[in-house]
Amino acid sequence: MNYHLISSILKGVWALDQNTALSYAPLINNVIGNSPIAFEFDQANFSLHSIDRTSAVSSRHNSLSDAPQRSIAVIPLSGPLMKNDQSCGPIGMATIGNYIKEADSNPNIDGIILKIDSPGGTVDGTVALAEIVSNTSKPIIAFADGLIASAALWIGASADEIIAATNKLKLVLLVYS
Repeated sequence: MNYHLISSILKGVWALDQNTALSYAPLINNVIGNSPIAFEFDQANFSLHSIDRTSAVSSRHNSLSDAPQRSIAVIPLSGPLMKNDQSCGPIGMATIGNYIKEADSNPNIDGIILKIDSPGGTVDGTVALAEIVSNTSKPIIAFADGLIASAALWIGASADEIIAATNKLKLVLLVYS
């Protein structure tokens, strides 16, 4: 059982779109009730991309170190965001921050695009990732490709610019006191 995940769900402070939070109620009920849950995460769905600025060709990478010169790094932020990597789920904000730092220090990368489709996530980790985004030396753009809510909006707002995939962009910021 992933006690770190359960602790984050039950004790953590979340900045998450309300409808998304409510959609997780059955999962939380199963976790609390000790019902077996099969988690699957296809690491292949998370991949780093670079776009060659001269040819506009997109390439997948395990690491940005093999990106060609004059590339733009495309780093996805999708789904609920958590501080640490989950053994039963996606990579965490700490790892995403490391990818952003790697792209920022790579001489072959000219800029960074954060491709965001997220309902938000834990507050724990959001401040650190937002600071990494705001402290990049290279241009960094948040590309809203769907929902950009709460913690995801906090992170996206730290970029140099936010660009929406459509004019129907849904920006959601929940403030709790």
